[in-house]
Parts: sequence; structure tokens; C-alpha cells
Amino acid sequence: MLNSKVINFRKISETLRKIRSERDSKDVEKARAKYMEDEYQSMFSYKKRGKVYIMTKPKDIARRYRLQNRESVYWDEEDSEEE
Repeated sequence: MLNSKVINFRKISETLRKIRSERDSKDVEKARAKYMEDEYQSMFSYKKRGKVYIMTKPKDIARRYRLQNRESVYWDEEDSEEE
């Protein structure tokens, strides 16, 4: 008999979500360290109805940082397919 451990879908999803979150947090830290405040605000902003907003979600900041620095992760590609 095999000595295997059954892992349910919820546990796998939680683990993957945690990995994504940790990577996003690290990339946000890299972005803040790399860019001066003015440059950071212009790099990580978007326009909505003619008004400029600074990004606040780590997921969005990390994704933009990785795109700018050609560092891809598979979930960025999945997110862009959903849009």
C-alpha cells in the first residue's frame, strides 16, 4: 500500500493563494525600493473617468512591476486572459 496523503482542493487553493500573495508582497517591496516617490506614483497609477488614481492593491502593483521588468509569473498571464 502506498503511503500517501490526501490533500483536498480547498487546501491546495489556500496554499497557492498564499504563495501568490507572498510573491506579490515581495514585488511591491521591490517596486517601492526601485522607484522614487514621484516616479512610483506615475508608474503605478491608472485613469478612470478622466481622473488619475494611485494603485493600492498589492496584486495590481506587483503585476505592473513584473510587466515593466519582464518578470513573468503564470498567474499574471491567467489574469490578463480573464480581462
